[in-house]
Amino acid sequence: SVSDGKLLDGGVKLLKKVRS
Repeated sequence: SVSDGKLLDGGVKLLKKVRS
């Protein structure tokens, strides 16, 4: 669903923040 996509996108951005 659309909300699932937003959740996934948010998780990816968080992961990139933590790794950098």
